[in-house]
Amino acid sequence: MLSHSSDEALNAGKSYQSTVNSLANPDVYLDTLLNYLENPDNLLSINKLHFKLSKMGIKLNEDDQQSANEFDIHELNWRDNIRVVVLQIPHTC
Repeated sequence: MLSHSSDEALNAGKSYQSTVNSLANPDVYLDTLLNYLENPDNLLSINKLHFKLSKMGIKLNEDDQQSANEFDIHELNWRDNIRVVVLQIPHTC
């Protein structure tokens, strides 16, 4: 019986310690967040691409002289190879 209660105390200590070291602890969470924010290049990169599309939606070369819509695409590349495209198109009336 004594060994059983001592095992429970040991397991309780492990779960308490794992809770203290986990992200559920605000101090650990804040330290982890600050470590990510110190080196944003490791977390996120931004690539800018210039596109030129014909009126029919065909991608054109930069030196093509026909009438086209031109815009910039910003691609956000996250550390996990997740890509998100941000496109801002101005609209004039």
